[in-house]
Amino acid sequence: MNKDLKIYLVQVVIIVIIIISIFYIKSLLNNDNLDEKTAECIASKTVLYSQTTCTHCIAQKKLLGTYTSLFTIIECDKEPQKCRDANILGTPTWIISNKTVVEGTQSIKQLENLTGCKDCNVNITVNNSPSCNLNNTNSTCTIQQSTCSPGVKK
Repeated sequence: MNKDLKIYLVQVVIIVIIIISIFYIKSLLNNDNLDEKTAECIASKTVLYSQTTCTHCIAQKKLLGTYTSLFTIIECDKEPQKCRDANILGTPTWIISNKTVVEGTQSIKQLENLTGCKDCNVNITVNNSPSCNLNNTNSTCTIQQSTCSPGVKK
């Protein structure tokens, strides 16, 4: 194999590795794994103010994926009065629980944290002592519950 061919093959391999790395890193950054239950929870607590031509708004809706239709989305270019009434200065803007205003594109994880729709495993264990009888309201039982912050997915 001549020297030029070796250099060319090394360059091709490096370019392929870079391309694969970029796609892998992008998939890690965008892998929020929005499921229907989480989408419903977030949607029930938010309003998204958007514009149809805003690139950040388009990216935000893309993050919502197939669950976009669950969300209340007000397009400011189509309903400008609603946006003026809500004092929306830029888009995308999220209103969380009718009080918190969050501007800019938000990841699913950020929306989970802002709304309290974070997925948690709740484990409840009951102390199985002789004085603990779940059928008897006069007995004494110790209950341990693990939680996560800011809230359990509803």
